[in-house]
Amino acid sequence: MGSAPRERLARVDAEETYIRAGELEVFRQLQRDGAALDATLADNRAFAVGPFARVRADVVVDELGKTRGAINNLWGSQEAFRAAVMGVFLNDDSLGADDVTYPDPAAFASLDQWVAAWAAVEIERGPRHAMQPSNRYGLRWAAWLGLVPYGIWSDSIAETSMDELRSGVDRYATQILGPALSHFGAELAEPTTIDDLAVAVHEAIEGTWLTSCLTGDDPIGRPNPLSTSLAKTLQLLLRGATI
Repeated sequence: MGSAPRERLARVDAEETYIRAGELEVFRQLQRDGAALDATLADNRAFAVGPFARVRADVVVDELGKTRGAINNLWGSQEAFRAAVMGVFLNDDSLGADDVTYPDPAAFASLDQWVAAWAAVEIERGPRHAMQPSNRYGLRWAAWLGLVPYGIWSDSIAETSMDELRSGVDRYATQILGPALSHFGAELAEPTTIDDLAVAVHEAIEGTWLTSCLTGDDPIGRPNPLSTSLAKTLQLLLRGATI
């Protein structure tokens, strides 16, 4: 009977050892897949990884009233079709080009009021917990998160993702922040640039989208919707960057 505790301890140690080894193998598999993806993209033999590798071609053709042969006729194989779906997330320049109407600064009495309306638009544009599947940017962005770990080792994923980030930052700087600051007579405090502020705003919004995937409520339980939390974050950023 005296050996039972030692046996239980040995089992716990063994389980921990195997789990840690399995964890490391997950990371190595991501590394292998990332390298393989870059290699196959170079000669148009891309394969799907992450959530895209599980796209069910049979469901797609059933919804369209077609047969599975239709996909094979177009792409040659179901695997090539899955890679083509994933390719939208790697090559489509219009990935974030949903038809979004941002609030007009001229319709608001103060910068803070305009920011609150802007935050509501960004929450609506992004992914939201329990939202229905649709071909909108918010869910594309959330699905893209499944590719991010591969970007540690895949230059193709990293470069495409960074291109979209830069495009988003430029949009915030030139189309949203610049006109709003000009309208409300707010000047940037030196040495802050409009690009500095746009990067901070971009990171704040996408950080809030991560939370929005999980809840529509305030992240720490305050009696406000998530859009109010984002509005406060953006207001703090603008107050800190302007004079």
